[in-house]
Amino acid sequence: MVLSLRQCRPPYRDNVRQYIPLEEEVSDSAAARAIELPNRVMVRLKDQVMNVRITATAFFAVSLLSATNPCLAAPWIPPTHYKKSVEVYFGGMRGEYTGSSSLTGEQVFDALSVPDTPQKTTVSDQTILFAGCRYHSCTEKAAIIIGPQDNVLSAALISNKCRTLQRPRKHTTCDETPTLTLFEKPGDTAHAYREILKDWGDTKVADIPVEYQVVK
Repeated sequence: MVLSLRQCRPPYRDNVRQYIPLEEEVSDSAAARAIELPNRVMVRLKDQVMNVRITATAFFAVSLLSATNPCLAAPWIPPTHYKKSVEVYFGGMRGEYTGSSSLTGEQVFDALSVPDTPQKTTVSDQTILFAGCRYHSCTEKAAIIIGPQDNVLSAALISNKCRTLQRPRKHTTCDETPTLTLFEKPGDTAHAYREILKDWGDTKVADIPVEYQVVK
C-alpha cells in the first residue's frame, strides 16, 4: 500500500522542520512515522505551555509577596546619580548609625537599597521624597528629598545607632529602640522639609524620637 502525504500531514512552514516533501510517496512505516510527528510536536508544545504557566504563576506569587512586603523584595539599588548626589551631600561626614560603614553617606545609601511602595512621593512640583530600607535589615530605613537637579536637599535615617566599641574587645553595640536622624545643612532650606521627613519617620515607627545632625 502506498500513501501520499498530501492527505495525511499538515504543511509545516515555520517552527517545525519539513522532514518529508509533500509530493514524496513513502511506505506504510514512513507514513506512520510522519503521522506521529504532529502528535510528538503537540506533546512538546503542551509541555512548553505548562512550563510557561508554572513560571507565570511563580512570578505572580513573588510579585504579590513583594507588593505586600517590600522588604522581602529582590535587591534594588537606586539610580547611580542618586548615589552620587548622596555622596556629594554628605561628603566625608562620618557617623555611627547602621554599622555598615563609617561614612554617613554610605550608610544612608545602603538604607535605600530596597524601595518603599511607592518608592517616590511628590513633595512639590520640583521635589520628590525617595525612600527605602536596608537589604536584609529592613528596620533600618532612609529617605532623601531630591531637588530638580537630582540634588539632595535633606535626608533622614532610621537606625538603632549601632557603633563599634574597642574595649574590652572590639564589638558592635546598638540601641534597643530606633531613632530618626534628620540631616540638614546650615543656611539652606532643609528646615522646610523637617515636617515631611518627621511624618515619614512616624509612618515607619510611631512616636519615634528625633535628633538633628548638621551636615558641614
